[in-house]
Amino acid sequence: MANCSIRLIRGELRPRVLFRPKFCVAIQMSRRNEEIDGLRGWLSLSVCLYHGFLIPQGDGIFPIFFAPITQTTSIHRKMILQIINGDLAVTVFFIMSGAVLFVSLSELSNKRGMFGLPLDFMIRRLFRIFPALIVALCVFAGSYWLLQSAFPSVFHVYFTSGQLLSNLSLLRVSMYGVSWSLRVELEAVPFILLGFWLWRRAGDAGLAVYLALALLARDAPWLTLNLAPLNDHLFLFVLGMLAVGPVGEAATRKLRDRGLLAIPLITILGASLVDYRAEMVRPFQGLLAALFVAALLHGRAARIGDMLRSRSSQFLGRISYAFYVINPIFLEFNRTVIVKVFGLPPANFGSELLLGVSATACAVPLSALCYRRVELPGIRAGKLVFPLLRKIARRDANATVEYGERTQRP
Repeated sequence: MANCSIRLIRGELRPRVLFRPKFCVAIQMSRRNEEIDGLRGWLSLSVCLYHGFLIPQGDGIFPIFFAPITQTTSIHRKMILQIINGDLAVTVFFIMSGAVLFVSLSELSNKRGMFGLPLDFMIRRLFRIFPALIVALCVFAGSYWLLQSAFPSVFHVYFTSGQLLSNLSLLRVSMYGVSWSLRVELEAVPFILLGFWLWRRAGDAGLAVYLALALLARDAPWLTLNLAPLNDHLFLFVLGMLAVGPVGEAATRKLRDRGLLAIPLITILGASLVDYRAEMVRPFQGLLAALFVAALLHGRAARIGDMLRSRSSQFLGRISYAFYVINPIFLEFNRTVIVKVFGLPPANFGSELLLGVSATACAVPLSALCYRRVELPGIRAGKLVFPLLRKIARRDANATVEYGERTQRP
């Protein structure tokens, strides 16, 4: 194996190094990157606030959101929706997933090898995604069935048990809107493994080719086996994988706090000047978001990094996934209370802001509980499954060998 030096970043020794025959990259992440965790927490809040404006009006908000700022009917709503843009937040989530999963794969490949890696990785992803989702959907469905029984004139169940089961399995997203991104995360698993294999074979050049193919998949969905909307988002995972290594380091070498602050401003303003449905909006946002994530990964943030490493940011980062799947419960419940109990108009700026803020306040405690009691045990269980399966397989293989030896004895 080739030797490779470990980099010293901000006075902290980062020990994770990948060894490959031709390429050697120092992964510039410790066990957890606190800046990425903090960013994930604030983005999950923006998704909840964004849905506070989206849910009351439904499709009625899209003409404001999609239109260029020079043609919109409500400039202040347009700018608020761009600032708390939940669609952009999910874009960044996918990029961060690509980066974090790339590092996870590099660590697992040193333990499992390339043959055991796919199975172990898939098992861990299943145990990472499903436990909190199942709990959130069961709480959501159970609460609504009980509330409809107690207050039939106020609460109405709008989904069937079949829709609940299909959404629980992520086979079809028919009732719990936020789970569409979890389905994309799940469908992306084999493609992330393929990207990692290409990187092992050809380095960042292999990933660059893969990025080009992922961009082509937006117009040629057969490249992603006709999995929609994965075909429109796969390139974001690949951008995250590229952000970890030398490409991300070189692209952010001269970036500091002022430059980092300019990235979200350019992203928001640039997308607000054109029709948001334009073909180049998502790649434009994806490239800038990947640059921002790469800057955090490579320690380019000083004051921004301090803010993201604060206790409040880290708390939000820890519970971000649980919060992401739980906050729709309170968005739906609080919307009904605000409109039908308090009589406030649904399509009103004050009502929308109240909905987003109140749903956030209600969801945080339950999300923290879900993180401790559901999410963490699920992650630990996912790490134990593959070693257990391998142990059982080895025991069965040894038993088979011993039985064969006994039967061959005279």
